[in-house]
Amino acid sequence: LLTDVNVQSTTVGEYLETWLAGKHALKPKTVALYRAAIDHYLAPHLGNIGLLELRAHHLDRFYAAIAIGNRGKLLSPTSVRRIHAALRSALNTAVRRRLIPFNPALHVELAPENPHRPKPWTAEECQSFLSKTKEDRLSTLYHLMIVTGLRRGEAIGLRWEDVDLESHCLFVTQQITDVKGKLVVGTPKTRRGRRVVPVDILTVDLLREHQRGQDAERAAGGNASRYRGLVFCREDGRPLRPEYVTRHFQALARRAGLPPIRLHDLRHTNASIALAAGVDIKVVSDRLGH
Repeated sequence: LLTDVNVQSTTVGEYLETWLAGKHALKPKTVALYRAAIDHYLAPHLGNIGLLELRAHHLDRFYAAIAIGNRGKLLSPTSVRRIHAALRSALNTAVRRRLIPFNPALHVELAPENPHRPKPWTAEECQSFLSKTKEDRLSTLYHLMIVTGLRRGEAIGLRWEDVDLESHCLFVTQQITDVKGKLVVGTPKTRRGRRVVPVDILTVDLLREHQRGQDAERAAGGNASRYRGLVFCREDGRPLRPEYVTRHFQALARRAGLPPIRLHDLRHTNASIALAAGVDIKVVSDRLGH
C-alpha cells in the first residue's frame, strides 16, 4: 500500500486513491459509492491535509462544510453517514497497516439518521396493500418481498432456476443493482446472503400463476432472446430497473391509502410480523440473510 518512507509526505487525497485501488473484493456499487464520496467530498475538503496530520477537528469542520452538499441541496444524515463510512473504513485500513497511530474518524459525532422514519406496516396493512394491488403486473413481486423479506436486488435478480415450487422454497444466489445507470448482476449483499428461503403454499400458487402470465407475455412478444429466465422482468423480458420497482411500489401504496414507507421497509415489516408471531429471532435473521 504505502511504505513508512513516504507516509510522512502522503496526503489524505493520495492515500484514499491508493486505498480504493487496493479494494479488489468490493462490489461494483460499493466502489461507485466510495468513488463518489472521494471525488465530490473527501478529496476536495480533506485531500491536501497530511495523512499523519488528520485530526477529529478537521473532520468536524468537514462535516459542517458539506452540510449543503455539492449541488446546493441539504445533505441528508444518511448521505453524511455514507461518506463518513468510506473515510472510516479507509482510515481503519491505515491503522491496521500502521501508517497512522489511530483513526480520527472514530471520534466524530454525527447527526441522528432518519429520526422520523415511518414504522413498518402491520399485517393488516400488508393484507390491504396486497388486496388492493392484486391486479397489478408486479403484485406477486411485492407479495414475495413481504412474505420472504427479500432485498429489492435479490427479488428482481431471482431466476426460475432458483425457485423450487415443488419443495416450496427459493434459493437466493444473486442480485441485480444499478451502478451509475448500468444494471449489474452480482452476488448477494452479505456473506450470509446466499440462503434458502421457504415459501408458503399461497405464494407458491401465486408464483405458478405469475409464471403462466409470463409465458403468455413471452409468446405474444415474439422476442424470446431477451428473456433471461428472471422471475420478475419487463414485458419484453429485460430486467426491471431497481429504482422503477421502488417508485411503482410507492405509487401503489399511495393509491391504496396506506402509510408511506420505503420499499426496503418491507424487510423490517417481514421481521416485525414474524417476531410478533413468535418466530425465533435466529430463524428470522437467517431468512433475511443478516
